[in-house]
Amino acid sequence: MKKFTQMLAATAVALGATASWAGPEYCSNVDATPGVTADGQKNGDVTFRNAAANDCYGLGTVALNGDANELAAVNALKWASLADQFSLLQKSDNSNQSADLWKLDADPSATGTWNLKYTGNVSPLFMDFVVLLKAGSTGWAMYFFDDIEFTTNNNSGSGAYKITWTNRNGSSTPGLSHLSLFGRVGEDGGGGGQCLPGTCPRTVPEPASLGLAGLGLLGLFAASRRRHTAVKAH
Repeated sequence: MKKFTQMLAATAVALGATASWAGPEYCSNVDATPGVTADGQKNGDVTFRNAAANDCYGLGTVALNGDANELAAVNALKWASLADQFSLLQKSDNSNQSADLWKLDADPSATGTWNLKYTGNVSPLFMDFVVLLKAGSTGWAMYFFDDIEFTTNNNSGSGAYKITWTNRNGSSTPGLSHLSLFGRVGEDGGGGGQCLPGTCPRTVPEPASLGLAGLGLLGLFAASRRRHTAVKAH
């Protein structure tokens, strides 16, 4: 994950030398204009249920080709941690969503609306989302939403999005290539960031694995104490 983050930064610097794009940063970056990146991304560029995103990151200039690269980029950001990763829930260009827990569609234009529906049976459910907008040959931006509630009577929602960058030659604003939605169970969802049955496809460690990991840590601690005691005796 660290290597992927370094690759993003290095490529952004290299591209910035030949293009007007300044390179990705967080909307919450205190060194930037409050709420706005150097390339003009804002939390309000993507909304859901009439609320702006809690944070955003852009403008990305490294081509993210394929689901695996998109997911790696999401989990390399500060919104994720090794213990609390995001999973890909749905993509707007997925034409076969009939059996999926999350239904998603978005307009294929530079500005438009997107619609989301949860078809699972966990209620209430609080989810953290990352919305990834891809438009143009390499441009992308991400938007973080914290603890969105879904209930039996409120299992869907709509929002708006806006592409805020132009093509490389600056001639036009590209239309949306696709919108990818990444998610995890939020802290308010009763799962402490862990997946609940019928919510998302994240892999959660089995209790036995957690127990073995705990025993391993205890063993390392005991060995360290023995070495420390031996050194003091000499």
